[in-house]
Amino acid sequence: RTLADRIDAQLRARGVDERVQVRTFHGWCKDVVDSYQLAVPRDGAGSADWFVALVQVVERALETGFVPGGQYSALLIDEAHDFDDAWLRLATRLVDPDTRSLLVLYDDAQSIYRHQQRKRRKFNFASVGIEARGRTSVLRLNYRNTAEVLALALQCARSLLEGAGDALADDEIPLVQPASAGRRGALPTLLIGRSADDEAALVAERVAA
Repeated sequence: RTLADRIDAQLRARGVDERVQVRTFHGWCKDVVDSYQLAVPRDGAGSADWFVALVQVVERALETGFVPGGQYSALLIDEAHDFDDAWLRLATRLVDPDTRSLLVLYDDAQSIYRHQQRKRRKFNFASVGIEARGRTSVLRLNYRNTAEVLALALQCARSLLEGAGDALADDEIPLVQPASAGRRGALPTLLIGRSADDEAALVAERVAA
């Protein structure tokens, strides 16, 4: 949410039209609930179950037509790998069918929440109503990190990248092993603790030093 708020503030500072909105998914759902006065359970607000109920209320309102679909001429979804299938199905209802301008950024290697559960998502765009066949692009170069940082990250993520490069259908999500863009830098320091608390303490000590 903090990142979404920051991006929104930067857009306004640059004079971008207010019709361009930046929201987290649940923030957008809350906007819909408020705008159309939808009934959401008051008990447990902010809990995991409450957020599930929030999405279900908006989904039903779109399905029944109480909330009209196709309200957005274009929609960009970042970090779509952290979206539930139901959230992505909702997104397809939001785009104006005359423009069909939906851009989805999805990196299965970054699906940290699902990988923590030791489950790799089996997913294709068609299953959530997104027409992606023949319209996908795979970005392989890593510009964010230096070659040294990327090499260490690949060592740490080796088990998560099993199957990278396997042939898939055009509307399925490939697991891509990134290649370095060639930027060089200092060797990173790897801190290893015996527990999450130990790791947090090591990081805090390094930051305070």
